[in-house]
Amino acid sequence: MSINVNMDYSTLFSSLPGTSGSSSTSNLYSSLSNLMNDYAEIRNGSYSKLVKAYYAKIDSESSDSTDEAKDTDSTSTTSSSVTSAAKTASQIASDAKELGDVSDKLSSSSSNIYDKKFTTTTNEDGTTSSSYEYDTSKITSAVKSFVKEYNSLINSTSDSMDSTTITRASFLKNITNNYSDALSQIGITVNSSTGKLSVDSDKLSSANMETVKTVFSGNNGYGSQVSTYASLIESASASQTSGSSYTNSGGYSTSGYSSITDLFA
Repeated sequence: MSINVNMDYSTLFSSLPGTSGSSSTSNLYSSLSNLMNDYAEIRNGSYSKLVKAYYAKIDSESSDSTDEAKDTDSTSTTSSSVTSAAKTASQIASDAKELGDVSDKLSSSSSNIYDKKFTTTTNEDGTTSSSYEYDTSKITSAVKSFVKEYNSLINSTSDSMDSTTITRASFLKNITNNYSDALSQIGITVNSSTGKLSVDSDKLSSANMETVKTVFSGNNGYGSQVSTYASLIESASASQTSGSSYTNSGGYSTSGYSSITDLFA
């Protein structure tokens, strides 16, 4: 059965008793009239359009909210990465300074590390003998500190994303490799895979301290060369923590990063 939505159904109720004055009849007529109007809107598609428009608005608001959240997450990730890079650079600068300090002590032939002292030894027959020797404990302690700080710098530079720092750290490793034979004579071994150093305490203590001094001291000695590159690495890393900024084109500028894409490459 079809319903003619254009028909005036009020005529159906015009003959009912009390139509003009009955409240219940008037309410019934109003309800049926509203029902027919709703039905007409459903048939002509108006209601469907309204529903589609409503849900389209909901989807749009949801999409905008999602995009905004993504933008926020992206900004947060970028900021976090930049902060992490700055912390790494700060750690590298600190490690480089520590290595430079101990290298300077070992590289200077006039350093108090190489001060000699008189040592008196009691012989089996009760007599004593004196000798004027290097303070072995002072030198070996300095060398062990050197190995510790050297390895710390190698560790921290391995996390760097700055090409300048990475290049200078590579040169530092090459210098150490060139001295690997001399270092092995005093108990220091170079790991060919990691570039780190390890020290044999017994071999170092029994080594000729004059040999240790020869390896590390002098203007062109191992200690001096390490000190030079430690200083260069410290300089490159320090500039990242103090001179970094975003350019007006959205790039990230430091001595080592030319753009934000370089930073996260």
